[in-house]
Amino acid sequence: AVKSKELLSSTIKLCWGIDQAGMKLSSESPQEHSGLNYCEMEELCKDRYVSVRDFKGKVLIDIREYWMNQDGEMKPGKKDISLSPEQWNQLKDQISEIDDVIKRV
Repeated sequence: AVKSKELLSSTIKLCWGIDQAGMKLSSESPQEHSGLNYCEMEELCKDRYVSVRDFKGKVLIDIREYWMNQDGEMKPGKKDISLSPEQWNQLKDQISEIDDVIKRV
């Protein structure tokens, strides 16, 4: 288990590469971290992270909250959002429309 937010944040590019255009995994072997094969992990805000991982041979983009237990270990929360590369691209294509709605609200 991860001992601190700094360690969790430093998991960027721990495992194999991703083709930026197609989000495909390369043939290199992944390194395991906290039971999951993370390709990249970035902190969005306090206790919330986005990661790219392999799950049963499929690439997923996850947004998840983490919490700290009594031993100071960061643990993944139960709820997350997992997007396929296609869904991720659809979301990115709609960013300007979402920004427009945010400005009106």
